[in-house]
Amino acid sequence: MQVRPVVPLLCFTIALFSLLALSRAPDLAANRITLGQATDVACGKQSKLKSLNSKKKGTITFINRSGQHRAILWIDFAGQTKQYAALNDGEETKLQTYVTHPWMVTDGAGNCLALYMPGPDDSIVEIDPIGNAAQPWNRPECKLWQRQCDEGNRAACGKHESTCQVN
Repeated sequence: MQVRPVVPLLCFTIALFSLLALSRAPDLAANRITLGQATDVACGKQSKLKSLNSKKKGTITFINRSGQHRAILWIDFAGQTKQYAALNDGEETKLQTYVTHPWMVTDGAGNCLALYMPGPDDSIVEIDPIGNAAQPWNRPECKLWQRQCDEGNRAACGKHESTCQVN
């Protein structure tokens, strides 16, 4: 997968990362996302997330490659979850949404595996098996931190080194 930088989203992305305080340990879900379009968020931030407005449209496609059932939930304006899709392995769904509307991927028991904020373009989230946790370099945040480190962001270098590199 090729990473395409999206310059016009820089201010929005910086504000979103600041708002969500993404200095966190990576989730085990290790999903692949189209970086620069959808942004993954730690499940621990769920209680602080809610949809903000319905001004700037976007789409987000979830592709289930996990080998297991996954549910896709929208976090509404009150911070409550509403199920929008139930995906068996190999299924996908494309949702019309807005860039300020968070989406959550859960396992069959309803446990949060990952949270996503869609971008203004077509965002794609490939839900991988949880077993990828043994390969931290495959996590989407590791790829993002590596890219940011390559661009001179020392904080991202530290996150990548401490979280994503295997000794």
